[in-house]
Amino acid sequence: MSEPRYTNTRLCPLCGQDNRCGYEAGLPIEACWCYRSGPIPGELRARVPEEKRGSCICEACLEQFRREHEDH
Repeated sequence: MSEPRYTNTRLCPLCGQDNRCGYEAGLPIEACWCYRSGPIPGELRARVPEEKRGSCICEACLEQFRREHEDH
């Protein structure tokens, strides 16, 4: 039997807050904040637990990741 898929794609899989995904809200991908922010780093995407893959990371988690890696 397969594992259940994570179905709440409006929540960030890392922090659990609203990810404010424009695409999930029915807007064109170009209208979403993530389209304008540039690509989500692979290292950050790798932090998403397997069972929550397919849900967008929120802007706050992306910004925190970028701050942590500014000087590296």
